[in-house]
Amino acid sequence: VLSTDISRHFEELNKLKGRVATDHFLQDPDSLKQDKTLMLKLLVHSCDIANPAKTTALYLYWTDRVLQEYFVQGAREAEQGLPISMLMDRKTTNIAKCQVGFIDVLVLPLFDELRKVLPECRIPCQHLTRNQKFWSDRVEVMEQEMLGGTQRMPRFGKPKTEDDLMVIDV
Repeated sequence: VLSTDISRHFEELNKLKGRVATDHFLQDPDSLKQDKTLMLKLLVHSCDIANPAKTTALYLYWTDRVLQEYFVQGAREAEQGLPISMLMDRKTTNIAKCQVGFIDVLVLPLFDELRKVLPECRIPCQHLTRNQKFWSDRVEVMEQEMLGGTQRMPRFGKPKTEDDLMVIDV
């Protein structure tokens, strides 16, 4: 559970960067156990934040579900007179901008570092690059929609086929 704690993201990522930069990551018997533990923690964490590393159709399907949950929570906080948590206010959250930030600041840097150890991570990195562009192209339009109260998730449709669900599309 602690491996999914986002408050430890940068600390753990920086540890990985430091260890990968050495010539003996996952090879030195004196640090092998710590290296394996670090990799396992970050793999669990990467799974927790991997939604943008999926195919666009699958990513959008789950992003819509997560944001609906966030916005319901934000509405309940407002009803109770509480401050609305960050990213949970439908009226002030530009969906495209928050997704670009999530990819650029958290997800892509982690997957880029993991790719140095696990070359297969090039595939989720390709999805991340594609999905980052998808959202970047929509930031301004979604800002206007948000200000006008009409912002909605772009529709890609619910994944229907096995190809829609594929994470690997070499």
